[in-house]
Amino acid sequence: AAPVLLEYQSPTAALIARPVPLAARFTTWVVASLFAALLAVMSLLPIDRVVTAAGKVTATTGNLMVQPLETAIVRSIAVKEGQLVHAGDTLAQLDPTFAQADAGSLETQVASLSAEVTRLTAETQGRIYQSDGSPAGQLQAMIFTQRHGERTLRLENYRQKIEALTVKAAQA
Repeated sequence: AAPVLLEYQSPTAALIARPVPLAARFTTWVVASLFAALLAVMSLLPIDRVVTAAGKVTATTGNLMVQPLETAIVRSIAVKEGQLVHAGDTLAQLDPTFAQADAGSLETQVASLSAEVTRLTAETQGRIYQSDGSPAGQLQAMIFTQRHGERTLRLENYRQKIEALTVKAAQA
């Protein structure tokens, strides 16, 4: 009686009222059962990974670039490609030409600054600056002479102004 009544209703209602096919019901249960079995096997059985293959092992990080802090020419390389090195091992020997030039420049700068400190100390303590004969010392001696002359002239100018004001105050 039910199929006869469905003939007079809409086609959509007829499709909805039909029972689900047996194959569709079993497919869902089979997929769910296989998934549950797979999870059970994965959790219960240990897996050891053993891979045997011929080939070449390469590092994942690639080549490591080693750069010096200062510009220099490499005189010799003390290690070979693939050699194991430890912290503190000498990897390469650099030509000291640039380092020596930098050291010479820094020594000149130290001499110049130390002569300037000596001159400024003499000025603040009111002493006469004595040059040590080095080029930096002679330059600082010339600067001291010029600044000492300017200071003397400035003091003389102030002394004259004070005398003029003293005379003016005495006349008033």
